Amino acid sequence: MQKESNDSIVYVPTMHREFFPEGFSGSVRPLWPGLSSRYWGQRASDAWHKIFLPYTPTEAAACLAELAQLDETGIAALSDTAASFPSAAQKVSQEREDLKRFAETGECREAGKDTVLTEDMRRWAQRFLLLGWLQEERVLDMEQLSARYRAGAEKLAAHLGGRGTETEPSDEDADMLSGLLGMMRDLVPDDPATLLPSWRFILDLFAILLPEGTMVCTADQRMAKAFAEAGICQDPVSPSLLARLPEGWHAPAGYAVTYGEEPMWKLIGKKAPQSDRPWLDRRQLVILCTANDVLEQA
Repeated sequence: MQKESNDSIVYVPTMHREFFPEGFSGSVRPLWPGLSSRYWGQRASDAWHKIFLPYTPTEAAACLAELAQLDETGIAALSDTAASFPSAAQKVSQEREDLKRFAETGECREAGKDTVLTEDMRRWAQRFLLLGWLQEERVLDMEQLSARYRAGAEKLAAHLGGRGTETEPSDEDADMLSGLLGMMRDLVPDDPATLLPSWRFILDLFAILLPEGTMVCTADQRMAKAFAEAGICQDPVSPSLLARLPEGWHAPAGYAVTYGEEPMWKLIGKKAPQSDRPWLDRRQLVILCTANDVLEQA
């Protein structure tokens, strides 16, 4: 387990600081998925917000290695459990608790009583959190590859430009260059956020794993647009909220800051509480940073 951090705001939904816009203070940190220190890279250990998670760092690393070996079929099979496993694990664990309670007290659980999150469910959530981490790593690798590819394409364009006139490539070379650039666009989308895990699913996992009372912050514009359309998290930051924030907290330049406190089911776009996912009933305070250009388009 990791030592828990209490002095920072958790960034959602991504776990790599590379997906932050520039300008956040160090008091806004992404969640650490419980891996061992060798995954810190060049960053210090306090670059992430750490919470107590069910897997030890060694177990989490082994789990990540296993997930990295899954092929498309294996990932699809794992994803099929996303909706069903929490309920199944919840049922099995509750049955065990019921038997234990009856053996100790002779009493049965009250009908309709809410089920408490179990360690099995938390392990399930951390496993998918690690899968999200892995997907983020792959998107970052793809961005690096894309940057090298674009640099190579620019050099090729300059080379081809010399084979036609002094300033323009020949028609044949221009067609070849256009085809290469088109292939690059097909391989790597202009917006890498389209390749990231669903922010709604990641928030669902956070609802299971984050301690009650944890404040979260986002500058993810997928979330900003969805919240604006739903009319949530649009309140101006109040002096009372500012007093609760870590010293030195500030949002990036070029972003409007609002906030809201809503049940998780509402944040992820559901219309009503989910009876099979009671952890979504928790109310979550969200500090929302919306890019000014997104506001102008609204």
